[in-house]
Amino acid sequence: MNNKLISVYLVSTAASMFAQVSPTAVGPRSVVRQVDHIIVQVDTVANAKSLWSVFSKTLNLPIAWPPADYKGFFSGGVNVGNVNLEFAYSKDESAPASSLGDRVANARFGGLGLEPVPLAEAVARLDELGLRHSKPDAYQQAQDETGKKLILWTTVYLDELSKNMDIFLCEYSNDLFRTDNPPRRDIQDNRRYLTDQLKQRNGGPMGIDSIKEIVIETSNYETTASLWGKLLNEKTPPPGEELKASQGPALRLVPSGSDTIRSIVVRVADLGRARRFLKENGLLGEDLKDRIVIDPAKLMGIDVQFVE
Repeated sequence: MNNKLISVYLVSTAASMFAQVSPTAVGPRSVVRQVDHIIVQVDTVANAKSLWSVFSKTLNLPIAWPPADYKGFFSGGVNVGNVNLEFAYSKDESAPASSLGDRVANARFGGLGLEPVPLAEAVARLDELGLRHSKPDAYQQAQDETGKKLILWTTVYLDELSKNMDIFLCEYSNDLFRTDNPPRRDIQDNRRYLTDQLKQRNGGPMGIDSIKEIVIETSNYETTASLWGKLLNEKTPPPGEELKASQGPALRLVPSGSDTIRSIVVRVADLGRARRFLKENGLLGEDLKDRIVIDPAKLMGIDVQFVE
């Protein structure tokens, strides 16, 4: 394991992970099916727990996995309909405190975990495209009844995509998801389970449906957009236009002086309902006719927006 922040997707039971509908077919030249999870890096374990609590309790989103320590990393996750948010602390890559007006920002978007087509095919495709990548790194920790360690997931890093974030392919073992209550055999069963949970909650008090898009700032637009286009088997988009995977949230790349995720945009059923909830709970930040924002100071600096 290197010093990069590897998203910690171990859970107390194999029952609580990833949510989304079953994957649709992807083009034969695609590398990535979808964005699987968005990493929010924080500077302390306490801050990871606090942000996880805002999303899992205040916003009543399904728990993807509970906060816990895993081999030096601390992580907790929630589901947002078609992608997970991970709140993670690593002593090697904690979020540096930065200015947020008269407050301090203790969190930042630290990267993206991408679900590949079958990983062997994805790596072969990366090589065909001439895209640099790390060697596959298998993460082992859980043990079966014989004491043998099991591979839980395998990651392949894509360092060309960002100077400041960890962006990587992540393929999970079905052993991570098998459970009898309710019956689940693999990641697809578990995604349906968490999708149903969100629907049963009516999207929580804000009526959340899914993440619409992830807005990514890049200091080298042409190169970065071209790389994303190759991964998704799409044409390089002009600045500000969306790139879409076969499922999951879209990506919107914007030229900037930095390399980071600027914001995530969440789709809700009724913007008026969402606005009332945020206002009543002292969470409302920028308030526009077609878009509202949770006050970033309430989220330690991250930008989460809502649209219908």
